[in-house]
Amino acid sequence: MNRELTFDWIGGNTSLNDHGIKVLKAHGIPFYYDTYFQLCAMLDGEKYSPVEYYKINGDTWGMTEKPRRTAERFGISPEEARRDTGRGYTKEDNICLDLNPDAAPFAWSLSDAVEKADSYRRKGYKNVEILQSVADKSLYFVVMI
Repeated sequence: MNRELTFDWIGGNTSLNDHGIKVLKAHGIPFYYDTYFQLCAMLDGEKYSPVEYYKINGDTWGMTEKPRRTAERFGISPEEARRDTGRGYTKEDNICLDLNPDAAPFAWSLSDAVEKADSYRRKGYKNVEILQSVADKSLYFVVMI
């Protein structure tokens, strides 16, 4: 987990974006607000992406690139992604299971997904990506693309 892009948020008259902007400025990371007033930053040093916050523990929060939805990433409709395959899994589950070396792509929070992705990177895996489920908004997948 990139601990550089973390901060403590104790509420009050500040927002997560207020703290996020301070962290981005401190690290010299370019950012802007898009037409929907969503904070976008060049976290990877190459392209601007929407920012997503996740709770680490207590008052500590992290920021990462907002995960793409599985249907968008795999070029299928949300209905097709949610289709039950008859074995207790959806089509998006099966695709993500096939793209995870340990057949354990599931993470039940963005914080868990970030930690799992970092553990795969430490093992030497490249092109690790976090995706958000279209079937369950609280479910994330960690896959190798």
